[in-house]
Amino acid sequence: MNVTEASSTDEIAALHRLCPPLDDRTHSDVDLKQLRALLAVSEHRSFSAAARALHTEQSNISTHVSRLEREMGVTLIDRATNELTEEGQVVAERARRIEAEFTALDSDIASLRDEVRGRVRLGVIGTTARWLVPRLLEALDQHHPQVKVVVLDATTSSLVPQLVAGLIDLAVVNMPVNDPELMVEPLFDEDRILVAPTSHPLAKQDRVTLADLAQHELLLEAKGTSFREELDAEAADQGVELLAKAEFLKSGLESSEKIANFMCPLQVAMLEFDYI
Repeated sequence: MNVTEASSTDEIAALHRLCPPLDDRTHSDVDLKQLRALLAVSEHRSFSAAARALHTEQSNISTHVSRLEREMGVTLIDRATNELTEEGQVVAERARRIEAEFTALDSDIASLRDEVRGRVRLGVIGTTARWLVPRLLEALDQHHPQVKVVVLDATTSSLVPQLVAGLIDLAVVNMPVNDPELMVEPLFDEDRILVAPTSHPLAKQDRVTLADLAQHELLLEAKGTSFREELDAEAADQGVELLAKAEFLKSGLESSEKIANFMCPLQVAMLEFDYI
């Protein structure tokens, strides 16, 4: 991922307000704890949740943020909404870069000793995390035991913005990802599985097509998710439209089995379907 400097006039102006020339300052007591407190409130949207995430007291978070605001001479967090102000967004962006540099220091020193160690923030979509993360952690434990992984289970639409913002280091998401700020490497292809009651007409087929699916009401992921957008685009290319009986925000094989059993508490069949 490319790190870009502030370029807009408004952002540069905000930076000048936040960071006047050193000659104009009498002292600066800004420290990493204050920046981490600001980032935690920004991420968790409340002072109490930020305190829990950093394993400290809410009063400590409030103190760190207030001291940082005094040092900067601006309000960084709107106390009515717990959202970052314009100045707060600028400071938070810089704080993320500072945090990343501190994290990289340990890795840089370790590399001089031919060691691989450090902390990696990995985002993974839920359907893949179930089988990939256990194998990944086992492999890391065997080959790079000093690498610590923090795993975030979320959707593609949630992980990509966090990756661009530097909140996570890398992510396993659904393709395509077209953000110019990101480097993308295809990892594998997933089989698409249809789950249906054994009494359903499609259950008698070994494979089904999108044209077959268009003849039936379906339980689908919600519009806006990567999988649903891909599915709808493929269907449109073939001149058909998929009909949703219901839509779900989280999906995957495990949840689909539960949904199928809930809707029809009988045996279910799992069939592969083609985009042809």
